[in-house]
Amino acid sequence: MVEEKTTLEQLESVKDILIGDYYTKLRRGFRTGSVDLDALVQLVRDAMGQRSQRKFAEDLDVNVSSISRILAGKVSDINDILLAKIAANADPGSEVTLEKLMRAQGIVEAESRPELSRKLEADFRRILADELLTRGFSVSYPNQSSHHPETRVFDIEIITDAIGNGGRWFVEVKNTISGFPGMSKFRRWLDSAMATYYRGEKIGRISLAVDNRNFFEQSKHRLAELCIPDEISVILISTASGRVLDEYVAPLKDGRSARCVFGKEAVK
Repeated sequence: MVEEKTTLEQLESVKDILIGDYYTKLRRGFRTGSVDLDALVQLVRDAMGQRSQRKFAEDLDVNVSSISRILAGKVSDINDILLAKIAANADPGSEVTLEKLMRAQGIVEAESRPELSRKLEADFRRILADELLTRGFSVSYPNQSSHHPETRVFDIEIITDAIGNGGRWFVEVKNTISGFPGMSKFRRWLDSAMATYYRGEKIGRISLAVDNRNFFEQSKHRLAELCIPDEISVILISTASGRVLDEYVAPLKDGRSARCVFGKEAVK
């Protein structure tokens, strides 16, 4: 009996170590937002093996309702601790690994962050150009070296007749790859946008492009409190659908109407 208890304690210790190691690896990774829900459900089902949902939940030390919701495809964002527990307690014959769970959950290891960020910036550039062309506007990209060095802090510059004042449109990309951007990053972007305008350059619009609806709504709320002479907007983009979902332009002074290129109030 003593030997059985010792063996169980050792097993639990190994699992605890695995959970800790897995959790650390998950925390070093970042979420792309591209979840393969069908694959995720199947992996969790395979990890459960022949155990009942109740027994599997007991092994993971979670409520059985949490497992039921995951298996029903009602949970697409499994927290890191639970994902680590699923990997550590997976049925030995299931071949379920942390790496497979990470891929299904849309989590990429941190070493790939710069490459993925560059890809996302390129995706945003392509989507913006496609949407402008679809609406019948022109699109071109300027020679960056011909402009003021400080304007290159923005990720994208497009020349288009969709906006006035020379058609120069500066866009900064903020994404959820490294976590929720937060309002402090929004304020820094807004300060940078204001400073760029006040240098006296001929700029049509400066925008913040985001891929998170909550962050878009928060940014929209902050912009709604402004009343400025220059065009500043926030744009919501979905890389999954390859579409611009919405745009909000801050209120302008002197009673002028802000021309919304994208979104519900877009000028067709």
